[in-house]
This record gives sequence, structure tokens and C-alpha cells, in this order.
Amino acid sequence: MSDEFLIDQGIVPYTEMPLWVPAIPELQAFADADSAPAEQLGLVFRPIHDTINDTFAWATTHDQRARQNGLSTDRETRLLAAWDDRQG
Repeated sequence: MSDEFLIDQGIVPYTEMPLWVPAIPELQAFADADSAPAEQLGLVFRPIHDTINDTFAWATTHDQRARQNGLSTDRETRLLAAWDDRQG
């Protein structure tokens, strides 16, 4: 689905559609941070493997029912139907 379609449907970037950041001016700098100055001052990144394992461990020990991110099943069904109608 295009950014335009999702925006027209009122989908909220990064909340209703995790990891989706549309190419719009308000969010243009979302992932454009330059870490070089912090690295020059000593910032060290931990291995991605450690981050993945720790995130998985956290997710499996916390109640995920309280999470609010992502589309509800009903909202996703309506979104897909609207996409199908647009294509038809």
C-alpha cells in the first residue's frame, strides 16, 4: 500500500503501523540522526544479537495484551477492504 493510501485512511505512522514512517515532510528526519558526534565522544553500540535476545526475553516475560501498537483486527480488515475496493 502506498503512503498516500495509508494516510488517506487515517493510519497513524509508527503506532497503528509499526515501523512505517511515510515520506512526508513532518517525518523526514525521523531516522536521519547522525551518531558520529556521539561515537566520537565514546558511544559504543551493543551487538545486535544481544539487543534481539534481550528484547525477546522482555517480550516473553511481560503481558503483551496491554500493548496498544498495531492495527486491531477490525481496523486491518476494513483497511484491506478499502484497498481491494480501490484496486477493483
